[in-house]
Amino acid sequence: MEDEVKDKICGHAKPMDKKKKIVIITATACTLLAVILGFLIWGLTFKVGGFVDKKVICVEDSTIFNGDSITIPVKMKQGLYTPSHQVFYSEKSISELCELAKNYDSNLNYEIHNNKAYLYKVKSDKVIARAVLSKHDAIYDNLNYTLQHLSVEGIVFPIHLTEKFFNEEITFSDTTYSWYAISFMTIDELVNWLDSTGLYKLEINTQKDTVIVTDIEKDSSKAQIYFNGNIIAVKAIYN
Repeated sequence: MEDEVKDKICGHAKPMDKKKKIVIITATACTLLAVILGFLIWGLTFKVGGFVDKKVICVEDSTIFNGDSITIPVKMKQGLYTPSHQVFYSEKSISELCELAKNYDSNLNYEIHNNKAYLYKVKSDKVIARAVLSKHDAIYDNLNYTLQHLSVEGIVFPIHLTEKFFNEEITFSDTTYSWYAISFMTIDELVNWLDSTGLYKLEINTQKDTVIVTDIEKDSSKAQIYFNGNIIAVKAIYN
């Protein structure tokens, strides 16, 4: 009798165990497949990165936070895109691109400095948006232009008056700066340009080769600029 009971129990149990195993194996296989597909999709997405197509090149002016922007009405084909920094290809010259932008928006003006152009929009005698257009050696096979806003370490900075700039740390007089550039502008040109924005008070220390930039509206220090020869470096000041 006990053997019969055992046989019945075992007889019913074995099919159940097989079903459970099949379910577990199937579920495990599906999970692994989902993980593998997830990694493949992530890999493909990472590979293409920010390469996108856009109807126009358009950079938001995040330095003033008024929601305005600088637009160049040319198509971006497989370019790099963020709202504040775009890299794209164009056969047009830098002056032709600036003229297209000016014709597109009557409030826009521009100044060309060698391989860079300063584009800015004016309404009611106030600059409401700024950007710099740079022509450079092609990267990622053919992208030869960059349009970006002028925010450097929290301040509006004349990037168009620099030859090269680097988002890297550098140390001068035991002070570490987060951004630096090579430039042929004078200290007077830098100070006059910053002053013309109407955004800052400037304190020059010739002994330490520094300029302290203070936000006029908030009356708080924003950044320290190191200026010596052809080297300019900037670090943010957090109050």
